[in-house]
Amino acid sequence: MNDYGFYTTRRTEFGKLLARERKKAGLTQAGLADRIEEEIGNRPEQNTISNWEQGKAFPGSIETVFAMSRIFGCDCGYLLGDYEERTHDSTDICKATGLSELTVNGLCNLAAWGVGQEAATVIDALMFDFGYQTKGEKIAPLIYLLNWYLKYDGGQSKGKGVNVNGKIMDTDDTTGYLGSSINLDSRLIENAALMEIQQGLISLKKRIARKERGHSGQHQTE
Repeated sequence: MNDYGFYTTRRTEFGKLLARERKKAGLTQAGLADRIEEEIGNRPEQNTISNWEQGKAFPGSIETVFAMSRIFGCDCGYLLGDYEERTHDSTDICKATGLSELTVNGLCNLAAWGVGQEAATVIDALMFDFGYQTKGEKIAPLIYLLNWYLKYDGGQSKGKGVNVNGKIMDTDDTTGYLGSSINLDSRLIENAALMEIQQGLISLKKRIARKERGHSGQHQTE
């Protein structure tokens, strides 16, 4: 005997969860239909999504469920009500790393869909740089440089200038045209930070290349 009550309950739970995730993502039903079309090339009708959310029906294909899990940044099992966590162990990972749930879910989903190598390469490189110290180099770890650049707000400080002798001083000059000094305005400071980040990236790329050549040499001698 078919347990129709079970399927009715699952459809209802799925519908409520779908509506909550859609609203959390800031999407209308029409907007969600557009996003699904971008993912799989087929656009469900708005009343079809309404029927899903009212528990009247399930999506007609697993591809549609995959698409919505990508859009919402969650596991398919969560979307279907198999478990309460948006992704397995995402809460523990968030607590252990300090990363946001959005970041953890995004990384896990990218890996699950086989398109996460680019993100993993960047993160691995930043962590390699963070734990690496080179004698003679005065470049801060890229993680620190990027964090500083993203958080810097030069508009909160009093004007500064640097004299030709290297002395930094307060200044009320707004032109920046004094022959004996240059104003350290936000644009100049941010550009200097970007140059430092650029140098850090160049240094990191060289170190990674040396590391890979070293590993390649070890394999050849084994």
